[in-house]
Amino acid sequence: MEQRRQEELDLDIPSGKTLLIDGPASVKLVEGKGHIYGCPLRPRQTYVLRPWKRYPLYAEKDVKIELNLGADAEATLAETGEEYAAWREIVENIGERAALAVCGGVDTGKTSFATFAANMFVQRLGRCVVVGLDPGQTSFTPPCVVGCALLREPVHDLTGLTAFLQRPVGSPSAALCAAEIAEAAREIAQAVSSEAYVVDVDGWVEGPVAVAHKVALVKLLNCSHVVLMGENKPLAEALSQTGVEVFTAPISRHIKQRETATRRKTREWLYRKHLAKTRTRLIPYSWVKLFTFCGQMSPQELVKQADEALAQTRQENSENKKRGLIAFLYDGADRYRGMGLLTGFNEEKRVYMVLTAVEDEVRKIGLGRVILTEDGDEVLQLD
Repeated sequence: MEQRRQEELDLDIPSGKTLLIDGPASVKLVEGKGHIYGCPLRPRQTYVLRPWKRYPLYAEKDVKIELNLGADAEATLAETGEEYAAWREIVENIGERAALAVCGGVDTGKTSFATFAANMFVQRLGRCVVVGLDPGQTSFTPPCVVGCALLREPVHDLTGLTAFLQRPVGSPSAALCAAEIAEAAREIAQAVSSEAYVVDVDGWVEGPVAVAHKVALVKLLNCSHVVLMGENKPLAEALSQTGVEVFTAPISRHIKQRETATRRKTREWLYRKHLAKTRTRLIPYSWVKLFTFCGQMSPQELVKQADEALAQTRQENSENKKRGLIAFLYDGADRYRGMGLLTGFNEEKRVYMVLTAVEDEVRKIGLGRVILTEDGDEVLQLD
């Protein structure tokens, strides 16, 4: 069964089968018993499935659902593989004091496993923290920002969570902002030390530098267990030497492989979510301190690099949308207040022009390595 046009369907899913739904879509359980990533579906509750993501709806008992497929969405009935049974066994083998990191390459199902594990823990323990350390494919923070959120009940999608701690790292590339991610992990470890938690780590795993970065994160976060999605002998050996228990989880054959363009669209969807209701603020030079992430480049050098890069793409900006460097705004107590775009300078008035929804005082602005339009479209990333 495969649908590609906008359509409303009443479907029956036999017990033991899985319906793979590629959003945008919504689903409502009418009868039966089923779950998405271990989140039990409540009867008559509507679950919104976002674009560019696949959701496996597993039927524990015969299920009847109402399914609304958006444009270009798909629904395919598949045999349920043995992978989820193996995932469940791994989570059940982890004790009550869960401090679990999920590692693996790109599109190996790290976030899927992290969601599944967090849902299992919250059903067992009543609460679980999810730590998102992948700055390129975030869930409950904007791209270029890592953080953590608390689960009190199972969820079918981590994007519905609200972060209680966020730390900008300046780039969607973990290799570029590894030092910032490590510093954020150190602070997050203190915030979650008394909780059960699951850490969703980025997909940079190839080479000794990447392996060393993953080992450092596991140590900083005091993880007791690590799940590797698929085989990675160098990473497994390096992690085992730290004293943590390492499990290898099979990669689900239902995991959707995403092209670079699709991953960018996912980031843009999140940028738009966090850039809603913005306005241009004029912030005096004398009020704020500018700084940069990802290395020792000065703000002036970074702005110059951005201007030079933009000059090559201005002809493509046919709609004349505002563009700017992604910016992260802090108050006088050095607390992160939200993101925006540094769209320009007014030398006559000596003010920075920042497009943002932040209304609080701003005393520091950190500049990241991404140029966006006012609509959240990713123009380019600066190396």
